[in-house]
Amino acid sequence: MVIPQYCQCAISHKVSSQLLSKRGSHLDQQSYKQNQANRMRCLATLLVCVALCWDGLNAVCPEPTAVTDVNGVKLCARFFEDADLVYADSCKGKSMDIYPGEDVPNIPLAWNNRVSSLVVSSRCSLTVWDHYWKEGTKKKFGGGIVYRLREVRKGLIGDWNNDISGYLCNC
Repeated sequence: MVIPQYCQCAISHKVSSQLLSKRGSHLDQQSYKQNQANRMRCLATLLVCVALCWDGLNAVCPEPTAVTDVNGVKLCARFFEDADLVYADSCKGKSMDIYPGEDVPNIPLAWNNRVSSLVVSSRCSLTVWDHYWKEGTKKKFGGGIVYRLREVRKGLIGDWNNDISGYLCNC
């Protein structure tokens, strides 16, 4: 499981707060109050992090080992139009099925620049491009779930949210 950076900071701060509390007898009153306030902030941050991680475990995204169409045929990947800060609300809205071996240099107009989350089947790979005719920047995804394409960096300031215009999927 990947721990978001702000959670890592909170966890490391929690550890340093615990170390400080063991030396608490040497701290003056102001330092003690400051340490307590920091502990409360850390506790609140950790609770938020746990809630976000817990939601990610309960997401509605299909497992990469079980991505199939309505007839039970194994898919290479599935695109979803909706994603959310809370992972449990990702992989919702309209979806588009991608079959093994599909090579689509021009995604259908209804899906151009609309993909916000995706699932790639186990032992498959999905390569996407941000322009028609497989032009522009490309990104390769292995088997797994991408709850939020907004979290997948593209260059220094961009991301892949609503930015897929062509794809190639192989299993």
